[in-house]
Order: sequence, then C-alpha cells, then structure tokens
Amino acid sequence: MAASSSKKGKPEHHHTPEERMEVASAICEMYATDKYTIASCCKKHGISETTFREWRNEVAEVADLYKKAKSDAISSRKDRIQEKALVGLEKLVTGFKATETTSEPIINRKESQYWVLTVSCWSA
Repeated sequence: MAASSSKKGKPEHHHTPEERMEVASAICEMYATDKYTIASCCKKHGISETTFREWRNEVAEVADLYKKAKSDAISSRKDRIQEKALVGLEKLVTGFKATETTSEPIINRKESQYWVLTVSCWSA
C-alpha cells in the first residue's frame, strides 16, 4: 500500500482492487451479523465510512456485498425480534398466573380502613 498525504495532513492509503475486495468483504461479513454499525466495521478494518461509501459507488461487487450484508442484517434482526415476541407470547399464554389475595380490613388508630392486595405474576 502506498501512502500519500491527504488534504487534512493525515496519511492516505491506496488499496489495490484485491485489497478493497478483501477489506469490503470483511466489513460486510461483520455488518451482516447485525451486531455492528457500518461505521464501527470500517473503523475496525482501518478505513473511513466515507471511503467505504466511495468503494460501494465505484465497484459494483462491493455494492453487491453491502446490499447482501444489509439484507442479512435486517433478516437477522427480524428473526431475533420474532423469537423474543414468541417467547413473550408463550409466557403470556401458558405461564402467566395472577393471583389476587385480599385480607380482612386493617383499622388504624384513625379508624381508616386499608386492604392488602397481593398480585403474583410470571409464576411457574
């Protein structure tokens, strides 16, 4: 990789087409898990988000990798949400028990009445 100076005085790295594909592939693989943002993936692999965006605009294969990674991330997110919803629904349908207990009125010194109410939720 050759390094030159950019406008901001930071070294600018030029990647070969093979290096671009390797870095872009690693970024997209990480992004597809839906555990990371594109910005964090780019940072981990040593490029800016702007550089990655430029690569997507310039190289069709990188754009395709990104589209697939984004689709996989969305699918993964939907699967996780659906699983959580099903678990919650199952708990509501089969495992939710509410019990209400009242006791005799308790009378304090001012002759005011109080009731004791007990509610139990999510008991097995």
